[in-house]
Amino acid sequence: MTAPVLVLPYYDLAREQEENLIGALLKDPTQLELVSSIVQPCDFYIQNLGWAYKAMLELRERGLGIDSVTLGDELDRHTKLAEFIISSFSGRAALSYIRSSFKGDHPRSYANKVLGYAAKRRMMEEFNNGATWAQNGREPDEIRNDMIKRLTNIKVPNAKANQHTMTFKEALSQNYDEVNNGNISFVPTGFIDIDRALGGGMYAPDFMIVAGRPGTGKTALMLSVTMNAAKAGKRVVMFSLEMSNMQIVYRCASMETGIPFDVMRGRTMNQKQKELYNDFIENFEKLPIHLNDLPAISIGVMRQTLYEIIANHGTVDLVIVDYLQLQGTDAGTKFGNRQEEVSSISRGLKLICKEFSVPVLAGAQLSRAMEKREEKKPILSDLRESGTIEQDSDIVSFLDPDKVKIGNTDFIIAKHRNGPVGTFPLFFDKARTLFKNGTKY
Repeated sequence: MTAPVLVLPYYDLAREQEENLIGALLKDPTQLELVSSIVQPCDFYIQNLGWAYKAMLELRERGLGIDSVTLGDELDRHTKLAEFIISSFSGRAALSYIRSSFKGDHPRSYANKVLGYAAKRRMMEEFNNGATWAQNGREPDEIRNDMIKRLTNIKVPNAKANQHTMTFKEALSQNYDEVNNGNISFVPTGFIDIDRALGGGMYAPDFMIVAGRPGTGKTALMLSVTMNAAKAGKRVVMFSLEMSNMQIVYRCASMETGIPFDVMRGRTMNQKQKELYNDFIENFEKLPIHLNDLPAISIGVMRQTLYEIIANHGTVDLVIVDYLQLQGTDAGTKFGNRQEEVSSISRGLKLICKEFSVPVLAGAQLSRAMEKREEKKPILSDLRESGTIEQDSDIVSFLDPDKVKIGNTDFIIAKHRNGPVGTFPLFFDKARTLFKNGTKY
């Protein structure tokens, strides 16, 4: 069975916006640089207007001026001039008509409208594909995953870009509200000294790294932050690339109840432990935490997951990644070496901070070089396959690898783009793999 073809009655609307765009560019060709970052020739619904736009781009690429004459010559060179028809005009007369007859005040707005109609056409095509797949017996989860991927890849007018553009007066007003009215949404780590050093907690769009060698408490710290933030009502998404979702839940249950991991998994709990475990399930099942354990997850798939959670729950307050060097890259992307690949992942996480206006806390591995030094305290150059990790991050922190073994340890902030660096006490409860405030609390 063939899925029905969906048609929307926007032919005239699309044509009007595309004609306005070409007319605006003929009146002010300097706007082509801006517009070309928004819309491409393939986005045009009216074929001959797409030809004209492509010809403008080619003229610009060759360093030639753009006006009705040069555009006509370029269309003629591609044997498209005679087919360029607008209203009752054709060829050069049509170019003169479109330049003089259509509005030229808002080329960026026209470009966004053109892209919007192109996005709708592509969405209709994908919805059609989805309907066909549903009728031919594909599994629902396969259809859903393919649809999410395909729809996410459709370029749409960037409303977020407009949201991120403001006058200096507007920025000052927002800053005044934050400074004087306390209108800042912090995500607490739950550790008093660390939150003070961060100015109140983690703050979008900060990209924070907690780095260490294997077995030095990175995951335990990130899980502690996850639970503390969720208890404070913040929605946390944790991408666990090293441990499964079930292992994460076991760890959280052990942290909260004190029941050893192996006792729960081996089903050897005594009566009191069973009561503690049941209380944990009852009290924490509604915590706003989302877990994803997809191995080698890429930035693209991570974005899709976040969009889906936001669509279903309205917001995401904190993203946790355990850990950065285990992430993969999007299919088809090639790199010269591993450092370039890790640098791409690091930049991708920083872009997630800005795109979703959310702080990201990511674990990172340190190189073995520090183990060969007499002084084992980590430094920034110990970041393994660092590339741009240090550059992209707003905050880089370490756990003292020696002290964490004895309980009272140090949380070291080695880089802080917007605040102080320093060493802050923490206590590590080894039995529960749980971090708590330092001894002075």
